[in-house]
Amino acid sequence: DSIPDTDHIRFCENQTVNTILLYFATQAKKHEIDFEVQVVISQDMHLEEHHISVLLGNLLENAVDACAAQQSKERRIVVKGKGDSHSLIFTIDNTFENEIKKNKKGEFITTKRTGNGIGVNSAQKIVERYNGFFSADAKRDMFCVSFMLNL
Repeated sequence: DSIPDTDHIRFCENQTVNTILLYFATQAKKHEIDFEVQVVISQDMHLEEHHISVLLGNLLENAVDACAAQQSKERRIVVKGKGDSHSLIFTIDNTFENEIKKNKKGEFITTKRTGNGIGVNSAQKIVERYNGFFSADAKRDMFCVSFMLNL
């Protein structure tokens, strides 16, 4: 019920990715976050829908939460992606103000509850299934996540 109607806004050809982006664009708007999207994702990706849903959903939820927690009104999420039947590449960059914490293993520690975060870790596990590449790091006032999947 909370997923908006996707008939009017098209970020990309892929219905699953488009629906996820539309949902988080709506969440960003509620929190007065600039949400920029530049994606070209074809419908014929060889990727299970639940994998892309978990992958993008967790990373975009983290980005919206980090921006919503900011005191500053300079809140921004930039999503770029390209995907076809052979590969999927995404970058998700968002502003943030809180300190990024990692445990001794280098895993991110969540600010939502006690313990390690599961969003980034579950995203990394999906990327590993597709023999891909995953990177997440803070650069000045931006948290930058990128991944590539071999389809």
